[in-house]
Amino acid sequence: MPPGGGEWFLELLSAPAATQTEARELQRLVTLHGHFVLCSFRFLALAEFDPLSTPHGLKIARPEMMALANLLHHPSIGAEKMAGLIGDRRIKRANKDLGRVLALAYLAERESESALESWPAQWLEALRKTFPDESDGLHRNLGTGLEELLSDAHGNDLEEAHHTCIAGLLAGYRISLPALRATGRRLIEEVIRPVRDSR
Repeated sequence: MPPGGGEWFLELLSAPAATQTEARELQRLVTLHGHFVLCSFRFLALAEFDPLSTPHGLKIARPEMMALANLLHHPSIGAEKMAGLIGDRRIKRANKDLGRVLALAYLAERESESALESWPAQWLEALRKTFPDESDGLHRNLGTGLEELLSDAHGNDLEEAHHTCIAGLLAGYRISLPALRATGRRLIEEVIRPVRDSR
């Protein structure tokens, strides 16, 4: 259930077109119930890369692809804040999304200690196939926003990311802020740097 609520909600996103160059594009939808916006995030094209099958007949994005998409979307920590509250707090969008990257890495490692070992090769393949004309530039600057988040100068931002994790994806794990930081450092050393150094 969403934090502080008793009901699920459904958020619809559009798959980005191959020609989309903006980080986020909005499309107006006019319905009998009013005007709505359908949003597409450019790097969520990675959610469609080699999706996982489920027993329900639906395919879902691989956690490592969602992590990669969020890393690419935030090469730095911007000032934009979420419209809604997360645990009674208004959080920077970058901190929420980069916190999600840390949560996905943490959960992957809980499932298997060697989970991150396969991520560099998977990320490189996904970048080459999804963004063939840009993969060199994308992987060269990968993770700069996460490095910024983990730096001493951004302690407040890391605390916000931690807050989103314990109020969301990691609510049942009681992960400490130092443990979340350690997950980020492993992700940089074991996944991001090998991807950057791959050429």
